[in-house]
Order: sequence, then structure tokens, then C-alpha cells
Amino acid sequence: MSETAKKTWGEDKKLAFEVWKYYGGIGGDDKNKMIQIVSWLLGFSAAIIGLYASGKLTEPVATVLLIVLGILVSILAAFTALLYGGYATWNWTIADQIAKNYEWPEQCPDYKPFAKVKAHRTALIPLWFAKPRQNKIAPVFWMFFVVSVLSFGVHAVLLVYAVRSARAQPAAPKQTMLLSVDLEGTPGKEAKMWITEIAPGGSTPRHFHPGDVVTYMLEGSVIHTIEGREPVTFSAGQAWHEAAKEIHWGSNTSPATPVKILSIQITDKGQPPNVLVK
Repeated sequence: MSETAKKTWGEDKKLAFEVWKYYGGIGGDDKNKMIQIVSWLLGFSAAIIGLYASGKLTEPVATVLLIVLGILVSILAAFTALLYGGYATWNWTIADQIAKNYEWPEQCPDYKPFAKVKAHRTALIPLWFAKPRQNKIAPVFWMFFVVSVLSFGVHAVLLVYAVRSARAQPAAPKQTMLLSVDLEGTPGKEAKMWITEIAPGGSTPRHFHPGDVVTYMLEGSVIHTIEGREPVTFSAGQAWHEAAKEIHWGSNTSPATPVKILSIQITDKGQPPNVLVK
């Protein structure tokens, strides 16, 4: 074996410089990969927050699951920032040690390129982020880590709020059909009788009835609103008429008392008791 072949990079300055470039470059690649991966993760996290803020998430279970996914993504982003920060620090520390051993001042982490020339104040913050940190994780990794932790915090707050909202959400109105009969002497017509129950704090969706309805309040108090008119409050013992195809809805504002309403409708046979309106 020749003497050249026996040489190690520690004995060859040119080879040592190549090794220095390799480890320094690998550290830079680690930084770039971290920025790319964590930016995508944080972008996905921000999209979940934006979707929640838009109010388009109406299903409680889906909302909670999506926020939990955002929490997991935020944790992954924070872990990725620290993991790649460790990789980069490891590689940069090897490169720094080579520069010190060979006394290359410009390649050492304590070199100050602005010692003789004062940097503009607008460049102070970028230069602080770019400054090498011997044996320490660079600020850019910590910055992405902190943003990831903040993202985690926002999702955690939203999760608590979503769970509380889901628990506080009143049950959907319950409709129990009591009777449905054909009317003798009136071909094609039928009568329906049903009870509607509205939980405390609940309300019926916007709807109309295919035929005229007479209604009697059995229990509680309801705020009855016909589209385009002022709301009217009906209490137990009161009755009212709802015209066919008149869009309306009812709300139970009581925190504890449920509402029970008895309704009777005469309409063409086969028609539903009510039709929901978006």
C-alpha cells in the first residue's frame, strides 16, 4: 500500500477541508429539511385552526377529532425541530473542531466577520439567527420549536372549548308521532298528531308544514318565530295556528325546563309532518 493511500484526512489539509465542507454541508441540509418539514406541518396546523374559526365545523365529534389531529401535528413539528437541530449541531460541531485543529479562523464559530465593519441595524436580527453556535442548537431551530409549541397551545385551548361546547350542546328536538289516519269522506286527505319535545337551550331547525297545523303548548315556554315577523312567546296552556308552508322555528331559552308541544295537521296523504329548510 502506498504512503498516499495510508494517509488519513487528519494528515491531509486538502482532504480535511473536504471533510469540513461535508459536515458543514450536512448540517446545513439538516436545517433546510427541518424548515421545509416543520413549515408544512405548521401550515396544516394553521389550516385546522382556520377551519375551526370559520365556523364550518358543526359536528362536535368531528371537530374534537380534527383538533386532536392538530395537537399531534404540532407535537410532531416541535419534535422534528429539535431532532434536526440535534443532527445539525452534531455535524456542525465536527466541522468546527476540524477548523480549530487546522487553525482556519474564518471557519471557526467564534469568527466575527463584522468586527471591523459595523452591520446595519436592520441586519442585526438575521445575523443573530445566522451566527454559528458551537456545541449548541442554532436559534432557527428554537424558533420553529417555539412556534410549534404555540401551535400546540392554541389547539389545546380549542380542544377544551370544543369539548365544553359539545357537552353543553342541547339534544336535538324529538318528535313522537301519536296518530296518523285517513279522513273518511275526504279522499286523499289524512290527519296527523304528534308531540315535539325541545330540550332546555335547544331549538327546532327552520322548517314548514305541508298543511295547516294547530298547536297546543303542553309544557314549558317557547319563542315561536315566523320568518319575516317578530318572535312570539307561547307558554303552557296556549294554542296557535301555523299556516301551510310558512317557514318558522321554535326556541326553548329556559336553562332547565323542557318544552312539549302537541300538533295536529290535516294534509294530503303521504305528506311529511314537516319539511326542513336550509
